[in-house]
Amino acid sequence: MTSKIKYINLSNKIYRVTHISFFTKGLVAEETILSAATVPEDEVFDVMDYPGLKVTLIDMDGRAEEIDLKGLSRRAR
Repeated sequence: MTSKIKYINLSNKIYRVTHISFFTKGLVAEETILSAATVPEDEVFDVMDYPGLKVTLIDMDGRAEEIDLKGLSRRAR
């Protein structure tokens, strides 16, 4: 079975998902130069629906940063 989860959108940036595991509750994604308008909506995973997910974002320079989704969701309210 192939997943349609290919991208996430955080802070108006599109990241390509390189690894996702619902067993370990982890997701790793790399920053892209894509825009939300160029990515099919059904391929974008809304990580904010899963605040317990451990999300690691890798920027264009290869630096990794773990994101606290619980903290982000509280600020969005």
